[in-house]
Amino acid sequence: MNGYERSFNQDLFYGAFNNGFTPGILFFDNWGDDDLGTWSTGFFKNTSNVFAYGVGEGEYAWTSRVSYLPWYEDEGKYLMHLGVAGSMREPNNGTTRYRTRGSLRNGPGALNPVLANTGSFGTTEVDYGGLEWVMQLDSLLLQTEYTCAWNRNSIGNGTTAPAGAQLGNVFVYGWYAEALYFLTGEHREYEKKSGVFGRVIPHDNLGSKCGCGALQVGARYSMANLSDSGMDGGRVDDVTLGLNWFLNPNMKVQSNYVYTTRDTQAGPGGGDYSGFGMRLAWDF
Repeated sequence: MNGYERSFNQDLFYGAFNNGFTPGILFFDNWGDDDLGTWSTGFFKNTSNVFAYGVGEGEYAWTSRVSYLPWYEDEGKYLMHLGVAGSMREPNNGTTRYRTRGSLRNGPGALNPVLANTGSFGTTEVDYGGLEWVMQLDSLLLQTEYTCAWNRNSIGNGTTAPAGAQLGNVFVYGWYAEALYFLTGEHREYEKKSGVFGRVIPHDNLGSKCGCGALQVGARYSMANLSDSGMDGGRVDDVTLGLNWFLNPNMKVQSNYVYTTRDTQAGPGGGDYSGFGMRLAWDF
């Protein structure tokens, strides 16, 4: 369970139209002393269908990731994590699209307006790159992630770029930086075998030994830029302030205030807004 609503990168790159699930085969292992590093590589069907396997010819993706812990002490209570990832993809039906909604998700998709959007446009190849950095100092966690995509031999779609225009390589990117702090003294558990953080485990669950669960505060800045080489998909920035109450390892109450700024020449233009949202998350 994370501390915020998902960043723009989730909508743009990780699971824009398939929730991040694509069929394929993955190979992975650990490396280095004491399994401080991980590597993974796999081949997948590059589908935008959230319910089923794509049936188009080709449209495959080769995706890889490497991570390493240059500093790891006290079973992960103190650590630094570095990661790099990349993917080479043949776009589904020779087209691709980048769009992101706001960080607050207050209902079904139709109720969440799109803030930045390239629209569908033609491209022959999409190459992704990603960088990760995390520092954990007991109850304080600092994290940043950057993801970008090069869209080769792109063609204008007539909405966010002139119809039929040869745009060349269209470069889009997004990133965020965040800080999280546990007021009740917990820290995030790190899973060395996969190079990711696990769930939050409160020192005392709510209702156990008069426990109150775990309380966490945080702040995040996120941005996404979808304008390049004649393509005007817009730019969006936001600041999120969060308060999270982890009742036990499987349940939390999440509260986020978000201030968002939108800048684009296409569509209705730019502007800013703010909002507040709460979420009850329960997994089992």
